[in-house]
Amino acid sequence: MTKDELIDIVDHANSVWGRDVYAEQLKLQRRAWFEFLHDLDFTEVKQIINRMALSRTYQPRIGEIRVEAFKISYPSAMEAWMELQNNRAAVNNGADGAAMAPMTVKTVRKLGSQAMGLQTNSDRDKFIDLYERTVTQEIESLCHTVPIG
Repeated sequence: MTKDELIDIVDHANSVWGRDVYAEQLKLQRRAWFEFLHDLDFTEVKQIINRMALSRTYQPRIGEIRVEAFKISYPSAMEAWMELQNNRAAVNNGADGAAMAPMTVKTVRKLGSQAMGLQTNSDRDKFIDLYERTVTQEIESLCHTVPIG
């Protein structure tokens, strides 16, 4: 994201949440937001802000926006569960395993050999819990390494 795009993002966020920021504070805000968001896609960040504006009373912190930007690239927990079920069905029918997203594969590897036997509602809950923890760990590791702009 360019500096001009980031200025647009900050101004848009302040406008959406009705914040009137003093010039000096705005300058500091833009600098901090650029440090956290400069490596992200402008359109995605703006969509995240717009989505958050529909349900949040208060402006999010920049770290929350960064986390949401990374979440976009992963399937939801239910999508991952369906990937596993499609893979299991394909293997059980003698076909090659169906494609799974890298995060789904990572979760399946954590489960080991028991993963291919998961099919009940409680199995789904167990898988979803592990998947969400795996995604959270991955995002935390990505967010702790904010590249300096």
